Amino acid sequence: MLEHASILNWQKDIESGQKYLKTAWNGQARPTVFTPELTYQVTAMAIEKLLVGLSRYHNQMSMDHILEGLVDGLALICPIATDQGDGIKALGRFDNMCSLEPANRHIPTGGEVQWMLALARKVETFAMERVKMPGDQKK
Repeated sequence: MLEHASILNWQKDIESGQKYLKTAWNGQARPTVFTPELTYQVTAMAIEKLLVGLSRYHNQMSMDHILEGLVDGLALICPIATDQGDGIKALGRFDNMCSLEPANRHIPTGGEVQWMLALARKVETFAMERVKMPGDQKK
């Protein structure tokens, strides 16, 4: 029986988000493989998984997995600070991944990649402060 009444498998989402973030972060040492565009995609996946896991932990299932929708969906249960929420939404609109229009992709700069990774670390901290992972000693 789960210690916290939640939608099943939230832990897997959190763990997947952490793994994606670690991959993106470590990828900086391999710039020929982890191009800025690939790093953006992996970082966006990390944030998505962390926010989905946090939503599921709080018994909320987002209607979509678009970053903007995930931020808005968390507003009632554990709101994200405005600057971070706006950053996550901006990251989601970065290349209009879910647009029905043909993509006009913008390749991120090195500075934008660093901003994205820093934002993802903040999201990870935010999520981890609000869930109790199995084996955690947090109350």
